[in-house]
Amino acid sequence: MNHTIEYVKVSKSNIIELQIKEALNKIERKFDWVVSAEVFIEKENDKTGKGKICKIKLNTPGLQIFASSNDYTFKTAVLKTQKELERQLKRVRNVNFVF
Repeated sequence: MNHTIEYVKVSKSNIIELQIKEALNKIERKFDWVVSAEVFIEKENDKTGKGKICKIKLNTPGLQIFASSNDYTFKTAVLKTQKELERQLKRVRNVNFVF
């Protein structure tokens, strides 16, 4: 799966990038029909302590699937976004889309 990672108001991080690649690899192993991913890592000022945002858009034949999470750490935001994408992909697969 091809992927791009964009950092918004955040410095590039090898640790975050490794976590993203692991998450995308898990998705690719389960759903081999995903063609590409666009990942956005953002930081927002949030009084609750959150503000670490991960947004991922997956491109599949005929569909785009999007999920986003806002949490206290980028690692948790990436994991929550991955889980939401997997949930959506399972639903799409179960509706009998053939890829």
